[in-house]
Amino acid sequence: MGIIAVNRYFRVCRPNQYTKIFNFHTSVCYIVITWVAALFASVPPLVFQKDHYTFQPGKAMCLISFQANIGYTIFVGVLYVAFPLSVIIICYVLVFLSVQSSNKVFKDLQKHITMLRAKVEEAKVTKTLAAVFAGFATCWIPVSVIDYIDAANSEPKLSRSVYLMYGFLVYASSTINPFIYGVMNRTFRRSCGRIVKGLACKRE
Repeated sequence: MGIIAVNRYFRVCRPNQYTKIFNFHTSVCYIVITWVAALFASVPPLVFQKDHYTFQPGKAMCLISFQANIGYTIFVGVLYVAFPLSVIIICYVLVFLSVQSSNKVFKDLQKHITMLRAKVEEAKVTKTLAAVFAGFATCWIPVSVIDYIDAANSEPKLSRSVYLMYGFLVYASSTINPFIYGVMNRTFRRSCGRIVKGLACKRE
């Protein structure tokens, strides 16, 4: 999500530098870095002396026991939660400010129609991605808070309803994106409609 936000920033705010920073080769590198970063966060608990990955009945899933190592919990919180969220927020704020500023200029001058249309299209894409991020944050910020509370308590002590919400948010984060795309993107809605109609016709 952080890399996507940076991509949107350069695409909208610094288009002249975009192709240098985001091309096929650099995109492959970014994908590899993302996977390596995820692996780097997952391996350390395996060397903990106890309680690395355990089944947590309240959450009904096997997870890292953040309370097993508070230093690691803080490290993950700063590097994998706080830092990416800060980058995403800053990038999207700069993008929206740039779009608003450009729209005012174009409205006053009534020129450069092609550039304006391109800007509008990029703004639409950015709004969709911002909505995806909002959905992601809505699901995962409460999850992170619950994990940190458990770490501070040294064990899961919250109510069953809280952990039910925890599991719901974890799984919902993987299912909400198609709905967000459907709401934000008319072309996506039309394509889904054609697919559904095609499937319905085949069944008949």
